Amino acid sequence: MRDLTDNRVLRNSTELTRMVYELTASLPRSERFGMTSQIQRASVSIPVNIAEGLGRGSPGDLERFLRIASGSVAELFILLQLAADIHGVTSPGVLDKLDHIKRQLILLTRRVQASRAKPRGKGRAAGLAPPE
Repeated sequence: MRDLTDNRVLRNSTELTRMVYELTASLPRSERFGMTSQIQRASVSIPVNIAEGLGRGSPGDLERFLRIASGSVAELFILLQLAADIHGVTSPGVLDKLDHIKRQLILLTRRVQASRAKPRGKGRAAGLAPPE
């Protein structure tokens, strides 16, 4: 299993989740089992899927779980837009972090795809670290 503590996109996505939980505290109590729960679940899904992909050990599994995490990024973006439109809850810092993670996931997915296209052998997993 890869060292999960050294993965930048995983670290950034867990930080995003903490930021999202702080943000959702400002949503109305009436949204506790609606929008709040949905936003929190989408934010948690990002690092959890990255970690699962990293923990599986195969580039194919990693790519699959990175794509699931990317889907959660898109879901979270829409949910945050809805929270802003409906309840006026905004956080540019959260959206900036979300955009950064989206770019990291795109680049990491491309690197994993490239590593899968190369012949098997030494250095097969090289280059899987996401950009800063």
